[in-house]
Amino acid sequence: MREGDRFVTVSGRITGPFPKNYKSAARGLRALNRWLKTEAIVEAKHTNSDYHATMWGALDENNWSPADGDGVNLYLFGDPDGFIANRKVVMRDGQWELAINDTEGEAHA
Repeated sequence: MREGDRFVTVSGRITGPFPKNYKSAARGLRALNRWLKTEAIVEAKHTNSDYHATMWGALDENNWSPADGDGVNLYLFGDPDGFIANRKVVMRDGQWELAINDTEGEAHA
C-alpha cells in the first residue's frame, strides 16, 4: 500500500489517506496502528455506535496487540487479517471507484 491510498469500509465509507511509509519499521507500525485506530473511531461514529467508538478510543497504538489489529480490521474491512487490496478506491471524474486494476499485489493493513 502506498501513502495516500484510500479504501472503502464495510459501511461504504471512504477512509482517510493511508499513512506515510517510514524507513523505521517501528515508526511505520505506530503510524499504521494510529491510522487504524482513527479510522475505527470515525467508522463507529459514522454508524452511530457509541459502544465501538469508546472501545476503539481506548486502544493504545504504542501497545498494540494482535487482537487489537484483528478486531479493528474486522470492524473496518470485514477481514481480521487486513487483506484489503480489493477495497482500494481511486478518484475518477469526481467519483470514488474501486481500483480493481490499480492494486499492486495483496495490500495488507
